[in-house]
Amino acid sequence: MRKLASIQKIKDIQSIPDADKIEVATILGWAIVVQKDLYKIGDLVCYVEIDSLLPKIEEFAWLGDQNFNKEFDRYRIRTRKLRGQISQGLLIPYEEAKNIIVKYNYLILSQEQLDKRLKEMLEGDNVTALLDIIKWEESVKETSDGTSKQYEWKVSKTDEERIQSNPEYTEIMKDKPYYITCKLDGTSTTYILEKNQETEEIEFNICGRNICYNQYNENGTKNTGKYSQIAEIYDIENKLRNYYKEKEILIAIQGELIGQNIQSNKMRITGKDIYIFNVLFKGINDLEYKKMGYPENKELVEELGMKFVPVIEEGVSFHYSQEQLLEKAKGKYKVFFENADSNQAREGIIIRSMDNTISFKAINNDYLL
Repeated sequence: MRKLASIQKIKDIQSIPDADKIEVATILGWAIVVQKDLYKIGDLVCYVEIDSLLPKIEEFAWLGDQNFNKEFDRYRIRTRKLRGQISQGLLIPYEEAKNIIVKYNYLILSQEQLDKRLKEMLEGDNVTALLDIIKWEESVKETSDGTSKQYEWKVSKTDEERIQSNPEYTEIMKDKPYYITCKLDGTSTTYILEKNQETEEIEFNICGRNICYNQYNENGTKNTGKYSQIAEIYDIENKLRNYYKEKEILIAIQGELIGQNIQSNKMRITGKDIYIFNVLFKGINDLEYKKMGYPENKELVEELGMKFVPVIEEGVSFHYSQEQLLEKAKGKYKVFFENADSNQAREGIIIRSMDNTISFKAINNDYLL
């Protein structure tokens, strides 16, 4: 489970100019505005990431109507700017977090299990489920995506970690060949060609971020949802099958589906389109898919007659700091999409190693605000 809420240590506390009642604390790579003198450097706290949805309980009622999301009936943590200081996340005092876990016991643990978990609440511990916190996802207005099906995912789902959540990425990537792409504001889409182990047939699967869909609805009509529309426009199934026949390699492709009725269509394109960012492959008898390195993945996408996500930079030796990446994340969609509003901030950037074994993102703070 993703660490939307975790036990962390306060690395630093700094004053905010012209602010008497608030100051800024540093957790991992995040800056969070807090009440002055409430915390000190080295304190253990529960850190809750932005875009987390907190349960509607009295302990969080102070967040108020401005942070309440009626659709989910929960409080949403957003990026804020207070006295000129960006604040990204929420801090809950360590003992208060423990009290909430005991009081509500969302996982219905026995007393013995509960006592054990509380003892394990050390730096780095994931307490997302213990606090009943879930991730906010913008609702897609279109709902005609077809009937879902039971499916065991054979490829990793797409959800890169933010640089602020793991500042060590800058050291992990240091001196490695890399490339940086523009993060598009749409919905993640995956198409998978694989061998059914029971029937031994080669199957084509159409998937959104978390759900896969039948190609035909229960009444026998063909699925006309947005994921299926794109598959048909680009003839993806036949292209992946032809590649398999020629190379005896099974391919999965992942991309961002953008356009009308999807996340406000910030790129302002007509209709819908998809930009691929991952190509995965495996032999017919291999157990798992592996990510194809760059630029081979880009070349294959173009060979298939599809579009690769906009590439911002390629380099032989990664050298950026977190602060430099956050600055680099700034920019406009207009650079890559001529119809985009000239003032529309892009969502950010994705940083990947050339072999695609490492990937993370830096989100544009202008976009979040």
